[in-house]
Amino acid sequence: MFLGAVTTLWAQDYRGEGIGRLWEYRLDGNLTTTHFTKSDTYDQSLGFDLTMAYNITNVISTGFSTGLMHDFGRGPGYKRGDVIPVLGDLQFRWNFYRASLFIEGRGGLLWGDLTRSRHTDNRYSSYTMYEVQPGIMLRMNTKIDVRLSVGYAHAKDIVHKKYDENYVILKLGFARRFKRIIL
Repeated sequence: MFLGAVTTLWAQDYRGEGIGRLWEYRLDGNLTTTHFTKSDTYDQSLGFDLTMAYNITNVISTGFSTGLMHDFGRGPGYKRGDVIPVLGDLQFRWNFYRASLFIEGRGGLLWGDLTRSRHTDNRYSSYTMYEVQPGIMLRMNTKIDVRLSVGYAHAKDIVHKKYDENYVILKLGFARRFKRIIL
């Protein structure tokens, strides 16, 4: 009887139950490309995302995301630049044993370097951005997930007001859950 109760508790943890009301951070490496989309520009960029999220329930989390996208964006008269995402994050997940399917939405600002380019007199660009991406999480244990997702994103140039980016984004990373934030 004791062994059955322990086995049931162990299985529930691995099905994603009990993660409601827990904090988690996510670290994802990403590759973006515009080659498979209709876009004003064609380029690729590499970057990373760091997200701090709160699991409201076992299936919904919300949070804040930042990071860096290297060599993002390009248009006539200015070079590509690095941008810092400042984004809100909302995620829905469907939990199974040792895995979850999820859909994540993020939106906000890609903050570019507002100084002048060394090669031209034009400024690097900043963008408003939204993205939607489905993916899968594999649970290594009850606190750590490995994440893989592929999605679509749209970024609108807010400096030059004429260059839009439609891109495919591939992410690979992990998430770690914990009970509270200690400051």
